[in-house]
Amino acid sequence: PLIITKSDGGFTYDTTDLAAAWHRIHHLKADHIVYVVDLGQTLHFKLLFGAVQQYKLAEDRQVQLDHVSFGLVTTEDKKRIKTRSGDSVRLLELLDEGMRRMEESSKERKMHESMSPE
Repeated sequence: PLIITKSDGGFTYDTTDLAAAWHRIHHLKADHIVYVVDLGQTLHFKLLFGAVQQYKLAEDRQVQLDHVSFGLVTTEDKKRIKTRSGDSVRLLELLDEGMRRMEESSKERKMHESMSPE
C-alpha cells in the first residue's frame, strides 16, 4: 500500500514523492517526469504512479511518468545503501571517485601501450 500519513501524523517517502510529483506537474509544468532510481524502488514507483493517476493530480493534462531502474547501489562490501541510515554517498563524491578511477585506468593503459613488445 501507498502510505500517505503515518499513525503518529508523520509523513513518509510516499507523501514526499506525491507532493514532488504535484509540484513538478503544476509549478514546473512537466509533461514527462523520469525517476532514475535503483531497482529496489520499482514497487514504490508503480504505486506512486497509480496514485497520481487515481487522484487525478495531473487533472486534464497528459503527463508521462517513468521509472528507469539501474540495479542496486551497494557499498564496497556489497551491502545495500540505505539513505535513511546516513550511509549513502553524495553524488559529487561518487562522480569524483569515478573520475579518479577513470584517470588511473587511462594512465595505466597509456603506460601499457607505450611499452614495446620487444
